[in-house]
Amino acid sequence: MPFSQFNSPANHLPITWPAVPLEGPPITPAVYQRVFRLVHGALLAVYVDPSTTCSQFAYIASAILHRHHGVIAIPVAGAATFQVDTDGRALGYWTADDDGQIWSDDDAFHCWLNTPSGWILDFQAPLHSASYIRKGGNTALRHFMFQRHLCEQSETLLSVAEPGDFHFEPNLPLTDHLEKCFFANRMDMGLLASCVDWYRAPPTKLATEHRVTDADGVERMARLSPIRIKGAW
Repeated sequence: MPFSQFNSPANHLPITWPAVPLEGPPITPAVYQRVFRLVHGALLAVYVDPSTTCSQFAYIASAILHRHHGVIAIPVAGAATFQVDTDGRALGYWTADDDGQIWSDDDAFHCWLNTPSGWILDFQAPLHSASYIRKGGNTALRHFMFQRHLCEQSETLLSVAEPGDFHFEPNLPLTDHLEKCFFANRMDMGLLASCVDWYRAPPTKLATEHRVTDADGVERMARLSPIRIKGAW
């Protein structure tokens, strides 16, 4: 495996979290925006819908943070809910049966990053608006970043109430499955390598464009996403 942070025993997630964060956020808003704009631009260049590629956002961002910032942030998949609107309608990534049992699977999941100290980073969060409207929401959402501590999350997937409330339920078998799928996909691995090569940590200026390769092996010119982060959840 080319990026050791994905399989190091030292990076297994703890079972419990402190009542308050023991250390500050792992990255600054400026770094978050820089990573998001680069990964979003790369995904747009290969003609995929970035609002449906949470795994690619997570794995590529994880590799960038590890290589360029020394930050350990492990991709995790599972169920997630975000309260994104004042009308009480939440954005959920899970499925349920007639008895109200909730779970995540290949067709209904989200993917995010966890740090060993309990911080969650979701680099697809600025695209919540497209996901929300696709799931029936009526409100266009602003491009907000997501970097929160697990001690802040709501009690359950269904108990989010106010805008900014959230809950994550990891599914470790699904995480393992999606990891294997990602590393077996030639385009995904090519994008990861290209994005790690493209990225530069501040204060180095980031190139506005970089070559990436699509699923057919055709080189495309990726450009930094025009989206700017407007705030935080």
